[in-house]
Amino acid sequence: MKLTISRINKGLLFFVLLGTFFLILYKALFIPITHDEVATLYLVRDSSFSDILFYTDPDQNNHILNSLLTKISIQIFDIHLWSIRLPNLLFFSFFSIGVWRIVKGIFGFKSYFVVAAGLIFVANPYMLDFLSLCRGYGMSIALTTLSISFLLSFYKTKNIKYTHLTLITACLASYANFSLVYFLAATIFILALGVFLNKNELEGKILKNTTILIFTFLAYAALVAIPLKVILTTNQMIYWESDGFLENTLFPLVENSLSGSKTLFLQEYYAVGVGVIIIIVLGTLYILRRVFNSENRKLLIQKPIFVSTTLLIATIAINLFHCYVLGAPFLNGRIAIFYHPLFMFMLLSIINLPSWNYSHNIKLTLSIITITLTSIHFSQTWKKDVFREWYYDATTYEVIAYLDAIREGKTITIDTHWLFNPAFRFHIEYDNINWLKLKYYNKEILPNTNSDYYYIMWDEEYKIESNFKSVLRFQTGGTLMSRIQ
Repeated sequence: MKLTISRINKGLLFFVLLGTFFLILYKALFIPITHDEVATLYLVRDSSFSDILFYTDPDQNNHILNSLLTKISIQIFDIHLWSIRLPNLLFFSFFSIGVWRIVKGIFGFKSYFVVAAGLIFVANPYMLDFLSLCRGYGMSIALTTLSISFLLSFYKTKNIKYTHLTLITACLASYANFSLVYFLAATIFILALGVFLNKNELEGKILKNTTILIFTFLAYAALVAIPLKVILTTNQMIYWESDGFLENTLFPLVENSLSGSKTLFLQEYYAVGVGVIIIIVLGTLYILRRVFNSENRKLLIQKPIFVSTTLLIATIAINLFHCYVLGAPFLNGRIAIFYHPLFMFMLLSIINLPSWNYSHNIKLTLSIITITLTSIHFSQTWKKDVFREWYYDATTYEVIAYLDAIREGKTITIDTHWLFNPAFRFHIEYDNINWLKLKYYNKEILPNTNSDYYYIMWDEEYKIESNFKSVLRFQTGGTLMSRIQ
């Protein structure tokens, strides 16, 4: 078999994605459960499928697809740390297929930038964390990426089947996290635009295709009508903020995604945030200039830069309309993580704009520089023992191991800060730790408790220091304190 640049690129991109999978698998298997995962698990465990589908409990989160698949997983495999995280791990395959198809659709596999493009797409440890967790964010990221790849294929090939795949995956992405309704609405708009712009090529297929798309959307709308009504009537968005899109959404998302990177220009998240805005503006100006000045607009709409820019701008515009005009609160950094694949799609499309009619050495050098910087950034920011969003739960195993080592066969009682309590509750119950007795979940600090130990946040040690002393402190903000004899 002849070793061509295309085969080399395919092999290298495959190993980039495979290596990424092993990283998320490691975190899924070895990092303790997090606060929000426990809430999801217990609600799923104690609810029927119809309860989840129809949102009978207002405290249920809006990640219905994740809840349903978690329910199936624990019914098949029983309740374990790995079994509740399994659905999101499996969805990494959809994410990988989406990345593969996007890179292929933009660059082809003969480009020297294939591996660099793959690394740019996955080098966000904050985003990857969600694919290791029992939450809907990872699923929504995976399905968004796959939906984008189908949308790109439709605009490039005008194959009508890709409109159906695009809408179905966009609906599922929204079902995994209702905040993606912005992405779903933008996708419907871009599909309608694509059908209109290519009406001559699609002649005879438009009516049938439009009927299928409308039926698909109405079926999804019927599925989510009751849950959305419950969410709106019970004010489920009280935890969001209303300062502005930049303050609440863009800059927090950039800061979380950079995760404290020390790589050259990635050190200041405000500067990177401004850079993101500049890139979006430049892409928009390029499209507008080509639309008004190009004699061959048909060629323009087939280019990745057109569909990527239009999709991102439409999503942002719908988001802003909902917030500024209809008064909805703004998405926070975690909830807005679905913007990552949208922006990366646009960024890679812009990178592909130059003709690349450079010498072999220049193209190879640019690719190597990008791969090097991306790899350095990732190595600096990926943490094997903590999830950034729920950092405070990273030490549950260490606290339990410490207590096990000193207990001398005795039963130990422990109180915890309310943030720590759910994770301890899960591991004590499902890891069969029968020597450790956890006191009830309580948002109040109880200095006069009769527990042997208290696991508390640093900034609240003073509340119990008259009865307890610190014996173990963690950089994640927790301190284990023992009762003063």
